[in-house]
Amino acid sequence: DPTSDLPALVSEVDTRMRAARAAAIAEGPKPLDDGVRALLEDQCQRNERYREAQRTGRSGVYGVPFGLPDLDRVIGGLEPGNLCVVGARPAVGKTALALGIAADVSALGYPVDFYSYEMPRMELLRRLTCYESGVPQQGARTGDLSRGQMDAFDQAARDLAGQPLRVSDQRPSLSRLHGQIATSKRERGVALAVVDYIQRMPPPPSQGKPNREQEVSAIVRGLKEIALDTGVSILALSQLNRDGPKRTDPRPTMVDFRESGAIEMEADQLLGLHRASLYDDNAPADQGSVIVLKNRHAAGAGDEIHLSFRNGRFGPLRSR
Repeated sequence: DPTSDLPALVSEVDTRMRAARAAAIAEGPKPLDDGVRALLEDQCQRNERYREAQRTGRSGVYGVPFGLPDLDRVIGGLEPGNLCVVGARPAVGKTALALGIAADVSALGYPVDFYSYEMPRMELLRRLTCYESGVPQQGARTGDLSRGQMDAFDQAARDLAGQPLRVSDQRPSLSRLHGQIATSKRERGVALAVVDYIQRMPPPPSQGKPNREQEVSAIVRGLKEIALDTGVSILALSQLNRDGPKRTDPRPTMVDFRESGAIEMEADQLLGLHRASLYDDNAPADQGSVIVLKNRHAAGAGDEIHLSFRNGRFGPLRSR
């Protein structure tokens, strides 16, 4: 009889519907008591970390530090799940800034993944080793190193090999990047993922023929979703348009982020990298600055953090 299994079928359908409703409720808004307990625990951890920073003289940063004390003081570090976008015009040094941050953060013990969509892995490793050893990049590229410089280069390379920093030049799609960061978070607790740079990333598949602004918007939203889903801080680099130098003040502004207003909307922090010497012959060639254009979690928008720029690396600006 075909109807003999009907009660069992109805029961199974009812069970599945109940399970689906329960799953939907679990994913929906939750009672405040659960959230309040988690909030108080998080706040106690922040308070303790701040007091420890005061005792030791280190910057009070919750999350991942930039490794640049003045910038850490203004921003407060990169919180888990945050997307920070650093914009710069060509040849200003956005890769140099990102590599320096990655090296400094990993030297503090935070696992870091660096995804380059522009440069080969070997070139990135050579740059990093020059930063750490003080060896001139031009000499390393041409092979014109003295015995002492080669010894310093060798030691710096071995020191870097011991840091929890991984570098990839495989240029994964947005979906594959999501999977790789999620796996790295699960397997080794990666705290920071650096993406160099947004406009070089392949756009996700879409219906129709999206224009470039829509493609970049989809990439930026995807990066923010990766940060939120994995709890990893993402530092993404962005190319700025070339109109800035035509202004009286060529320093980066919000309007310079080319092709997409989604960058301004989705980023938790928006920073502009600037080197005045590229536009003013009288400006120091060994200095640069980071301008805080947006900081979703605190004050600081409009602050300009001055940095040194020596041997292709940005660092804290120290008095001579």
